[in-house]
Amino acid sequence: MTAAERRKNYLVEKSYQLKPVYLIAAAFLLIIAMIELQLFMLLKTVLPEIAMLETRGEILRFGIFIMVQLFVIFTALAAATTIHLHRFVGPLARLTKELKNMSETGDYKSLIVRKSDALHTFIEKLNGILSKISGQK
Repeated sequence: MTAAERRKNYLVEKSYQLKPVYLIAAAFLLIIAMIELQLFMLLKTVLPEIAMLETRGEILRFGIFIMVQLFVIFTALAAATTIHLHRFVGPLARLTKELKNMSETGDYKSLIVRKSDALHTFIEKLNGILSKISGQK
């Protein structure tokens, strides 16, 4: 399986799965900017002007190091969020097609999801309702 195929498997409904990632990204960018600004302001007030000029390179490297660390944390969090949301969003496209087909044809049958999907208990309840509807016909 290629990398593109794996991405396609995890990004079933991009609008649902990536929206939290975008929100996390915006929050992290804001946090990074605030940390860097506060760190610079602290060093500017604590260090005398001469020491600030002498240590500017080290301060810049330290700031970049903090940004890289936060970027790694964000990347791990974004990947975990996308994978976790796949348990919710993954079956939605297929279930939507099946429900639409049932409503058009009137042929009600049980819906199938993996036990690891977060919607498993909900689909079991829905299958109970569908079996009652199909039994009334």
